[in-house]
Amino acid sequence: MTTEEVVKEFVVPRTKARQCRLVDLPEYVAAEAVGRPSYFISHAWKGAFATLFNRVLEFLTSASDETRVWVDVFAVNQHREALHQQNRQDVMAFEDVVEHCVGTIVVVDMARMNPATRAWCVYEWDATIWHHGSDGLQMLMSEEDRVQIVGSIDIEEAQCFHLVDKAMILQRVREHHGDAATFNHMLQTSLLLAPLSYRADQQRHRQRSAGTTWEWGAVEAWLDGPHRALCVLAGAGTGKSTICTMLMDHLAAERPRLVVAAHFLKYSDQRRLDPVLAIRSLAHQLASRSAAFRERLFALDPAHVTALVDPESAFRDLLQAPLSQVREPVLILLDALDEADPPEQYLPGFRGNVKACGNKTLQLLTRQLVQLGANVRFVITTRPDAVCSQIEPLLGRIFADSVTLLGPEALRSEAAAELGAQGTGVLVYHTVAKECAALGDSWGKDHADLSDVYSAYRRVFVSALAELSAEDRDGVLALLEALLAAQEPLAESWLQRMGLAGAMPRLPGWGCLFYVAEHHVYLLHKSLSDWLLQESEAEGAAALGSIQQSAHSEVSYDMLRWLRLAMHELEGNPCLEHFAATAWETAPLGSVPHMKAAEHTARRG
Repeated sequence: MTTEEVVKEFVVPRTKARQCRLVDLPEYVAAEAVGRPSYFISHAWKGAFATLFNRVLEFLTSASDETRVWVDVFAVNQHREALHQQNRQDVMAFEDVVEHCVGTIVVVDMARMNPATRAWCVYEWDATIWHHGSDGLQMLMSEEDRVQIVGSIDIEEAQCFHLVDKAMILQRVREHHGDAATFNHMLQTSLLLAPLSYRADQQRHRQRSAGTTWEWGAVEAWLDGPHRALCVLAGAGTGKSTICTMLMDHLAAERPRLVVAAHFLKYSDQRRLDPVLAIRSLAHQLASRSAAFRERLFALDPAHVTALVDPESAFRDLLQAPLSQVREPVLILLDALDEADPPEQYLPGFRGNVKACGNKTLQLLTRQLVQLGANVRFVITTRPDAVCSQIEPLLGRIFADSVTLLGPEALRSEAAAELGAQGTGVLVYHTVAKECAALGDSWGKDHADLSDVYSAYRRVFVSALAELSAEDRDGVLALLEALLAAQEPLAESWLQRMGLAGAMPRLPGWGCLFYVAEHHVYLLHKSLSDWLLQESEAEGAAALGSIQQSAHSEVSYDMLRWLRLAMHELEGNPCLEHFAATAWETAPLGSVPHMKAAEHTARRG
């Protein structure tokens, strides 16, 4: 049954008497089920309604129970003839809805209809990219579908029921992109490369930058000088990632001819540590900023592009060959190179040697990126203890001593806005100090170092945990154990199934030290993870108490390994019963999932 048939045979008859939307009928849509949507659902009415329903549910496996979506079938008045004006207002509000959502979920049912041939679908994609960037567009499709859609995108040839709607859509595309061809290329590039999203990180960087006066003279001097690489070398929490984001904003305004692309590494997200995904993401940014790059990229067979899985071939076809056609200066930023180091190198007491090829991004830089033409230059940020404190001489060898070293203090003259202090040193300190100020403390130093950051973390944790009951405290410590052991951000839905989601709002500094973005739980900064690991191992640690024996326990790591392996099976059947049954049979004894499954089984029995 198609979505169009559902509208004609179900929605219209049931709303006919009141001439209203289906969401206005509480007998069909409960009032508590209606709320501000997080996602706009883009789909073709010729597609199967069951496919629409199932794909959306599959995507929202990682979402909380409070997540709402906007579906035109239910949210638009479908009585076009009787209430033409109301229907028209609902339809014309599509872009406003897209703007106020966090993104758009595109449901593809190629067996029935290619959505790229429908003007309204493409218009919704355009509105999403205009308001949220290409990473706001979530395309639910197979690789075969992706190849077919990329080859069929042509907004001027897309079909529409009403000519007036088609004219309006084309006008919006021209307003946003200048012409239809530019829009077609932009959308094709996003679908072809499936780049990583850095949006949540960069939003936080810009928020963290509030009150900072940036001094870019040293960077401008380097750009006008002979050195090929610029390295911002500083310890944890000194604002290196924030510098990268704000530098990109500065260069976009002041050096528009400079073609800029960036990759932000994150130790807790395995996708960011994958060199092929880094290459795809860099290629996507370069294609959006260079016509010559884009033209060479589009000469490739889309099926070949989607099949590239090793760094050498991906680099050759997606970066090296297209960049050989670019004559403008190119700048590639690699942020937090140290976060790709094997994590054991940063554990207290580590006495081993550098693991061969352990840092895959450094390997990509050494073996591939350095081969790019002389018009390609690099900005790299890293801690000085990266690669067991060998990063500085190593970069010198990679770039034949053509490296300029800078510290963050050379790039900013900041005012720690609400704290009224001239902030230098560890930039993240001022964010944490605001949490301490909210506790009634008078925090703020002219020059903060990492020990000050750790003291601020400890103050927040001690205060927050002291206010919890024993039961709530145990829940928070169990959640911290899972977050520490994870090698990627944990989804809200998985924390719900593990019985840990209820503890999220009680985490110390919730909303600042820990926060949710794109339905996953993130830590403010790597220094927080470092401090938690050190604190958990410190004998008699006041801040974490009973977690000290469990944060690195074998059960924790076994549990997280089980969780990642089970995730793929469970996503196909996300109900609580199936989760409990799987956890009872396969989760490690003593792990949180196994204990929760036992409790569920006992209640059922």
